[in-house]
Amino acid sequence: MGTISDRRKSKGKDIDENTQIHMSTEYTRHKPVRRKFNFVICGMLISSLLLGSIALSGGNMASAATSHPTTQAVAAEQQLSVSFQDEQALIRNLKLSVKVIEEKGFNINTISKILDGLNAVDEKLSSGGFVDKTELKPVILDVERVFAQYGSDGLLTLRNDQTTLASIKQQLGMTYNSNYASQSPVSKKNEVKILSAGVLIPSVVIDGVKQSYPQSPVIQNGSTLVPLRGIFESLGATVSWSNATETVSATKGSTEVSLKVGSEVAYVNGKQVKLTAPSTKINGFTMVPLRFIAEALGGTVKWDNETQTAYIESTKSPTSSTGQMVGGIKVLYGKHTYDSANQTEYNKVMEIVNGAIQGVDTVVFGGEKYSEYYSDYLNGARWSGNTNTTDHKEQERNKGLKSAENKIGPLVEEGLSKDEIIKVYKIVNVALNLLQGKADPGDGSPSSAADNLLYNRSDCDAEAQVYSAVFDSMSYNTAIIGGANHAQIIIKIGGSWFTTAAGAFEKVDVQKALKGGSAIVVDPTLGRSTL
Repeated sequence: MGTISDRRKSKGKDIDENTQIHMSTEYTRHKPVRRKFNFVICGMLISSLLLGSIALSGGNMASAATSHPTTQAVAAEQQLSVSFQDEQALIRNLKLSVKVIEEKGFNINTISKILDGLNAVDEKLSSGGFVDKTELKPVILDVERVFAQYGSDGLLTLRNDQTTLASIKQQLGMTYNSNYASQSPVSKKNEVKILSAGVLIPSVVIDGVKQSYPQSPVIQNGSTLVPLRGIFESLGATVSWSNATETVSATKGSTEVSLKVGSEVAYVNGKQVKLTAPSTKINGFTMVPLRFIAEALGGTVKWDNETQTAYIESTKSPTSSTGQMVGGIKVLYGKHTYDSANQTEYNKVMEIVNGAIQGVDTVVFGGEKYSEYYSDYLNGARWSGNTNTTDHKEQERNKGLKSAENKIGPLVEEGLSKDEIIKVYKIVNVALNLLQGKADPGDGSPSSAADNLLYNRSDCDAEAQVYSAVFDSMSYNTAIIGGANHAQIIIKIGGSWFTTAAGAFEKVDVQKALKGGSAIVVDPTLGRSTL
């Protein structure tokens, strides 16, 4: 690489040009020599591709007010490699670019790197040189998502990149979303907005919060289709999938929804509902008409045609049989009284639970010590089997990954989404915090959530009732089974039942347990038919 210095002597005078030209040459067997030119102007790296594309598209660049970026974003940006020789480096660079964009918005350096990365990916795919396409697909979806979400009409204003992204997705067997163009810009630190006229991509706002999903909404034949799992989970529903029948099921309180991919009808609590458009799959995501998915769960939808934005207001009422009287107690979830003695006791229990779950989002996934390693575990990292190495850093990493395996391994094996796993991890830790410091009298007398939360005495029965109250409040289906003088909570996550102890999840074959002598102590929130 050659550099023309930004400062040189001319006729005895210093000329401060504040400009550098970086030139690189790439030699590849059986291919023409490729040369790249990048300009550094006032400390900012600008690729020749970017300058040329902006000139062709007539775009303008307006920089946001300069402020200090977060340390995390700076660290990520500094890791962006200029080497695109191996596919892992390509994937890593694109991931880092997405991270920088999400932290800071678009900037010149990241734009240049992400463009070069996409071009390199396209070339490798074209030459058949990309081995791990499975890992590449979600990264490409993330790149496409941040284009639309953070860059006004983002990098797709660079006209030739629209075809590059389409080419990559075609070679990966993915559907290219031609709706990607501009979206209401999201202000970020040190942002460079590329402004031009374009077609708005549909967006979704739920209860005032703009949503972001791996597969963005699309418009087909006049209908706005959205990712079923993403919207349902945002609305507090639990979603499961049957590969055998290609059927999606979702539950929220007393509402049960089922839908078969490709069908023009869905079922809400067993009643057939006609869809405005058939459900379909795009890039592996089940897509359904927006209005149905929101209103099936009792929400309301308003559509802003000018901004192509759907505003959804979810139902705020508690889930499942709200207000049902059970043994003289007006309950919120199913027929669960949490073994309360009376209405006053029940109300006090729910007040404590509701107060606790307000802090669910403050729970750190994996804890302060192992958070990084839990995230790595979700992304496929596993411990080496050795926690006694003399390398302190490796030892801590192995301990963290082993902890993640013990706590959330069964959830990962079940194939649950990362968001779902993080969510239930946080919920179970809310419950654990409530359970701490309660004495077990050892006589088997504690049996209710009130024993634990109000009277500071507990055993397995009382703990199971607390778990039930916490997970019920977060729209999960729970039950309590018991046998051999022991009671345990079971929670339906996805399409399977899990139990938990000390924050670790374990899958339960309920039918096998019942045949083996266990009994149902407390029916599921949504009824015994869901077992």
